[in-house]
This record gives sequence, C-alpha cells and structure tokens, in this order.
Amino acid sequence: MKRLSSLQAWLKSFAAKLTLGFALLLLFSNIGMAFFLHQQTGGRQFLAAHLGQSNNAVLVTPVNAQQVLVGTLANEVRLEQNGRTIQHMQFPDLIGGLAVSMQTGAPHFYVGTADGNITELDANFQQVSVQHVDGRIVALQSAPGEGFLVGYGSGAYSSNYHVAYYNAKAKTPVFISSPGSHAISALYVRGNSVAYGTAKSEVTMLDAATGKVRWATTLAQPISRLLVLADNRVLAGDNAGNVTLIDTQGHAVWQLAASNYAIRSLVFDEQRGYFLIGDAQGALFVLDTDGNIQTTQNVAGDDVQEVLPAAGNTYLLIPRNGPWQTVDPTAVPAIVLGDTLKPYWITFNALCGLCLVISFILATSSLRNSSRATLMLIKKKRIAYLFTLPAIALIIVFCYYPILTALYYSLTNFSLQNVTQFVGLQNYGNILFNDIYFRTGLLNMVLIVIANILKTITFPLLAAELVFWVRNNVHRYIFRTLFVLPSVVPGLVLTFMWRMVYDPNTGLLNQLLGSLGLAQFQHAWLGDERTALGSIISVGFPFISAFAFLVYMGGLLNINAEMYDAAQVDGANWLDRFLKIDLPFLMPQFRILFFFVIAGTVQGFVDIFVMTAGGPGTATYVPALQMYLNIADGHFGYASAIGIILFIMIVIPTVFVLLFKRQSTEEVA
Repeated sequence: MKRLSSLQAWLKSFAAKLTLGFALLLLFSNIGMAFFLHQQTGGRQFLAAHLGQSNNAVLVTPVNAQQVLVGTLANEVRLEQNGRTIQHMQFPDLIGGLAVSMQTGAPHFYVGTADGNITELDANFQQVSVQHVDGRIVALQSAPGEGFLVGYGSGAYSSNYHVAYYNAKAKTPVFISSPGSHAISALYVRGNSVAYGTAKSEVTMLDAATGKVRWATTLAQPISRLLVLADNRVLAGDNAGNVTLIDTQGHAVWQLAASNYAIRSLVFDEQRGYFLIGDAQGALFVLDTDGNIQTTQNVAGDDVQEVLPAAGNTYLLIPRNGPWQTVDPTAVPAIVLGDTLKPYWITFNALCGLCLVISFILATSSLRNSSRATLMLIKKKRIAYLFTLPAIALIIVFCYYPILTALYYSLTNFSLQNVTQFVGLQNYGNILFNDIYFRTGLLNMVLIVIANILKTITFPLLAAELVFWVRNNVHRYIFRTLFVLPSVVPGLVLTFMWRMVYDPNTGLLNQLLGSLGLAQFQHAWLGDERTALGSIISVGFPFISAFAFLVYMGGLLNINAEMYDAAQVDGANWLDRFLKIDLPFLMPQFRILFFFVIAGTVQGFVDIFVMTAGGPGTATYVPALQMYLNIADGHFGYASAIGIILFIMIVIPTVFVLLFKRQSTEEVA
C-alpha cells in the first residue's frame, strides 16, 4: 500500500510538471511563431494606410508617382496628389474614359464622355481643345507619340463600335479599326500593341501604327479588364471572375476562376513575378506567372477599382469607395508561409491543448476521480452516448466552434479594409482603455441590467402569486391564459408599437398627458438625453413577461400543499407565507431567470437599435450595439473582441448565481 501511495504521489507530481510544461510550450511556441513570421516580413506590411479617399470612383489613371486622375459617377474629374484633390472639373455627361499624355514635360489630360466629346485639359485643368467621335466613348487610353486611343460606338449589341488612334496634334485619326460586333468593354495600350475586349467575350490585338488585326480570340465570358505584358502576351479578366493568359498567337496559356465577381483591376509586378488582381467584391488576388493563387486578401468593402505602381516598388490600391491603401508585394512570401504553416500550427496547438487538459486532470485528484467515474459511466452507457454523438457534434459545430473562431479573430485585425494580421490583445486594450463609446455603453448596459432584474422579480412574481391563489380552477386558467396570450405577438412588433407610443407629436403618451391637462409634461421622450434611457427601460409596461410568469407559476405549483396547510395551522399570515415558503422554494426559478435576464440584456440591442439607434448622442448606446455596428462596417476582429468581453460578462455572474447552494426542502423546513 505504501509503494502504491508513493507511486500515485509520483504520478501526480509528474502530471503537474507536465501541465506546467505544456502550458509553457503553448505560450512560448505561439510567441516564437509570431516573432518568426514578423521576421520573415522584415517588419513590412502587405497593406498600409494612404491619405487618399474614394467617393464613387469609376475610372482611375496614373499621372506620375504622386498624382492620379480620377473620374467619378457624379461626372467629375479630379486630379489627386498624394491623396489630396488639387484640381477638379464637372462634366455634363457620363465620363467614359480618361487618358494622360506628356507634352513638353507637362501632362495633358483627355476626358471622353458619353456625348462623343474628347476634352483636352492642360496641367491646370484649362480646356485646350475638344474633339468629337461618332458615338459614346466607352474607353480611352494614352498611346505612343503623345496621342490617345479611343473606343466608341452606340448600342449594346450593334456592329458600330470602333477603336481609333489620334496623334496629339492631329484632328483626324491615324486609323479606325473595323466595326466590332459588340460594345467595347476594355482597352489597353502598350508600346506598339493595342488590345481590346468586348461584351461578346472577344479579345482582339491590333498594331498601334496601322490598326491591323494581329489576332483575335473568344473567351467564355464578357471581358471586363485587359493587361498587355512586355512580351505582348495579354492577361484578360471577365465579368464572371475568370482570369486568362493569352499568348502572342491568341491562344489561352492558362485560365483561372479566381473569383465569383467581375475582375476590376489587373497589374503585373515584373520584379517579383506576381499578378495583382482585384475584383468587384473588394478581394485582391496574388497570382504567380503560372496562374497559381499565392494568397487572397479582403482589402476593401467595395470594388478594387485600380491598382497602380507607386514609389518604392509598392502599389497604390484605389477602391470605388473608401480609403486608399499601399500594397507591398514583398510581404507576400511571408503571407504564403503563414498560410502554409497555419493548418500544421492549429493541429499542434490542438494537440498541446489536449495534452494540457489531460495532464491537468491527472494532476488534480477531484478531476481525476470524476473523470474516471465519467469514463466508467460512458463505457456502461455507451449505446446511449453513441446516439447522442450527432447532437454533440452539431453543438460543437454550431455553438463552440463559432465561440473559438470569435476568440481567434478577436486577436487579429480581421476586417474588410485590411489584410488579417495577428495583433494579440490590442483590440481588448483599445476597447477597455481607449474606446469611450464602449465605456459609455457599459454604464448604460449596467443600468438596464439592474432595471430588468428588478422588473423580473417584481411584476411577474406578483402576477403569478395572484393567479396561483385564485381558488376557482376555471378562473385561474382564464387569468393564466390572458397573461400568456400577448407572447404570441413578435417582440419586434411591440418595439415598433412603443416607438409610436413615445412619438412626440402623435404618440399615445403625449396625447394622454394633453387630455389630462398636463401638457407641460409632454416631451420628446426618445429624443432627449435625459429621458431616452428611461424610456427604453420603460418599454413593455407593466413588465409581466410571459416566460417569467410561467416559470414562477411552475415553481409555485411544485410546492407541496401541506406546507401551506401547516403554515395556516401555525397562524402564519400571507406575508409570512410569502417570505418563508414561496421565496425559499422559488430560488431555483430565480436562478434560471437571472441567467436569462443577464444574458439577454448584455447581448440584446434590438429595441435600442429600432427606437434610438443608440442616440441621442450616446444616451442609449450599449456594447452589443457597438458590436453590431462594427460587424456592419466590416471590422470583424474588433467586433469579435467586444463579443468575447460580453461573453465573459455573461459567464461570470451566471457562474456566481449558479454556485449558490441549492436548498433542499428539508433545509427550508
């Protein structure tokens, strides 16, 4: 026995050391991996913020390393320098193309519009000349010889579309291509090569000097974007998200279904051999020269309108709407390495976590004994547990997996506006110490929680007591039904009804005050910071929740009637009966309701969102509403951190409430 006892003590000590070892292994290995990936990038970020901001940008053309020409849906052309507008001009018709030509060292700008006019502007946005073509302009590109090429025509499916080449000084075109069968949807010029695509999925290569067709081919989908490479191969993107590389004979080298959305931008990083491809959903794809995706990043909440070469071997990413960003392709190898290691790293962490849990159980006597008893029970009831496996699997997939996913994303900057990177506890630090909206919302949430607890333990309990002591069973049934019946009305309908009650002009509350001669108390209840939160709390008066009412009724019906008979014999009045019998025996019901009230209030925001949207100001702002707004804005990492904090706020009081020792009926007696 002594040898067995010493062996158990040694195993317990060894398990404790294993627990500490696995905990340290998890901690330092994760820190080491984060440091290793940081070293691989050299401190560089794939995406960095830029000063520029887009507002309905549909056409973007580079001028030089600092300046960009932008056309908008509002028919405005802006000259942006380092993100600031230095020149702008409004046009009366839809802008169909932009081009830049360098003349005597100063840029000249060409703006093509739907009325067929090509307006030439000097560097100060002063009009120099206007040329006209027969049809609406759908594409415009700078050309060799300080000229431009223009795609124009009329009708969606007519054969009246052409590509024309104009010299800078000539009023007549150098050439006009043969009529096309469909609208021109893409145009690109490089050196002596002109490629254009159509809505009929055609791609045609022309000689820029003569306009003769070198080759033509047809792809599977309408063309949305073209890029001519230095060796005269063509990269084509279409409206279905496909990317195709076409050789100098017009044959497809490879094709990739990169996205489910239209391709909006194409650029080739010759130094590192990467294609940077943006789509209409804000995704940026990095491909190698063989068409293999190296990484995919969500970089914008809207179309990636253009990716342009910028200073320092970087690129400028311009979305249709939203902030501009700088792209550094040198960070791609580290991202690819991280994506490659990620599944192995997750597996390693999962195994270490499992070993940590097992060693902790072995090192703790109570856990070891309960685990042994649980394993024996599972073995004995293995058939029953086998049938519960599908339910357990579904709970893990739809409950615990989202929680763990949110925990992971809360440690990243996961957003539609940037590349996901591990940031540790940065989100939590910003929320707890820098986010004034969260602190304000937290105070409001605490007040609402206290108010809801008071509402739950008063009015529903009073109603349940009154109905319970109705001696006539028919009358009791009628009253019980009347209290429960309102629960069939959706909660959102009641919220809208109460918003109408608080309406300052036609609302029931102000109308009632006016009819009683109390017009001086009429108020914009939801529009005043002093009354908005109180109005939210007062929604649902007289606060008789059907759920709480039924829980209390169930608890009262479960009390042995002999207890009341004995109390009556002892001369107890109704207050003694309530305090010494009803309340102690209703403690399990109180615990259940406290859990639901706390959980529902902490994570609830629907009433506030519908009635005030958190206003006026921050008078009714709550953290759950802030989480929802961050999700709506695409800031998923920050929203996940708020969600984890709210989860902890729910768990701590719930565990505290449930840890109260349940009093047995014998102890009450």
